[in-house]
Amino acid sequence: FASMIIDRKISFDKSGEKLTLLEIFTENEADSYPKDVLITRVKGKLAGMINFTSGSAGSFSSISVTAASPVFAKELAEVVLTELQLLNRDLKIRSVSEKTTFIENRIFNVQKQLSSAEKNLKLFREKNRQISSPTLMLSEEQLTREVEVQKGIYLTLKQQLELAKIEEVQTSILQILD
Repeated sequence: FASMIIDRKISFDKSGEKLTLLEIFTENEADSYPKDVLITRVKGKLAGMINFTSGSAGSFSSISVTAASPVFAKELAEVVLTELQLLNRDLKIRSVSEKTTFIENRIFNVQKQLSSAEKNLKLFREKNRQISSPTLMLSEEQLTREVEVQKGIYLTLKQQLELAKIEEVQTSILQILD
């Protein structure tokens, strides 16, 4: 997570000058060490400043930022929240996309099975126009039941696909309370 916010520009003090977190934390060391070493140090410093805690029920999480400057702490908290919202949205879109793809594939397969079951029932009824024997009646019931089952699965999948599409456009579940 620190890697995602390390290049974001924020105000360090009341002057309003915006610097990246990398510049803020490595102002005197920038020429002394390679960039990857500096990034590792900044990640460590950020880990000490940003604290994530989850509630007991898991429904609420708390993020606290501790810094010497209140302006810097506020700006850093806003950057963290913005990045969390983007990350949350990205994960949600990926999850819904995978779900939608799975449902669409299932719909395709069930559609083929439904078509086959309907064709079998049609052929049976064409061959047996007058069904009087118990064996023929049982066979027709089995074929009808198979069509009904496939219809039920198809309708359920279509409903789930619509729900997934609705879920995809819903707003983020991250809400700032304070």
